[in-house]
Amino acid sequence: MTKHLFFLYLLLITTSCTTITNSPVQVIEVNSLPDTISYYLNNNQTRFVTPGLISLKRSSNDIPFRIENDTVDKIFVIKSRISDEYIFGNIASLGYGYIVDLFDKRRYTYPKKIVIDTETLQIETKYNSTFSDIDVNRKHSYEFRFSIPIMNWMLTETYNGYFHDRGPLGITGGLGYYITDKFKLSTNIGWINSSGLEFESFDVTTQGIEHSKICYGIFVNLQAESYYKRINYGAGIQYSEFFFGDLYKEYQTAGMKYWGNTLEHTHVKRNLGFIFSGSFSVTNNYYIGGSYNPSFFSWENKHFKTGYSQFFSIEMGFKWKFPLK
Repeated sequence: MTKHLFFLYLLLITTSCTTITNSPVQVIEVNSLPDTISYYLNNNQTRFVTPGLISLKRSSNDIPFRIENDTVDKIFVIKSRISDEYIFGNIASLGYGYIVDLFDKRRYTYPKKIVIDTETLQIETKYNSTFSDIDVNRKHSYEFRFSIPIMNWMLTETYNGYFHDRGPLGITGGLGYYITDKFKLSTNIGWINSSGLEFESFDVTTQGIEHSKICYGIFVNLQAESYYKRINYGAGIQYSEFFFGDLYKEYQTAGMKYWGNTLEHTHVKRNLGFIFSGSFSVTNNYYIGGSYNPSFFSWENKHFKTGYSQFFSIEMGFKWKFPLK
């Protein structure tokens, strides 16, 4: 199963971020205050009138933008620039996504909004770089999230001692529903990977040394979340399972060593507890965040007993909002 999840992860990260989040054509909102005004694009004779929407094919080329009224004809330049999705979103691909997107025009972006002042005949362009660009009209809409944990740290108690492990990467997907503009209910399911480094614990029942590896963990959670500007925070309940493999034991009896080996998952640690999460929206579609998942009720295979487990996860992800029709 670990191999299948790893290949799925490779498929997703090698697709690159801008390929996922940016369409080849960008829609731009054009408004004017206090009056309406005519404008033209690309030295074209097609006349547009504010307010309205225009569609531009993403490109590295700047776009001539001409406005006119009864007395004045003025030309501006709409700048093309590298998108935030390209800058931040490809970090999880360990650099591969940056190379892929070098050959894709979707790494470029134009402003999301253009506002024309009809009195001074000046224009204002708004990219995804100010707090006012974050969409706050969320009530009665769904939100789909996809994220990639870039660092995980796990600590758990087994029937023969504590251990911890850490590692990068994973896959998480989630769905949320906004009850109000600031409050939503969400659920997430995911897989987290560890480094696979060995840990050792002394087994008092056999007087031997046990060596194991964490292979991966899976989890599901249910949260209540809220927004403050770009900051999202939430709390809820979570269930997780940690899978261990490559276990072998070394016993010493009468000066002789005995070994036992297996390549299968000999331990499954199940955990039930809480989740506390937070994230920061870089753009409407891209965020970075993390979560803390303590579990005060855990059990392992047939060794049913209360225990303690926890894991931290730092992630970067993408989100899309869909209004409820």
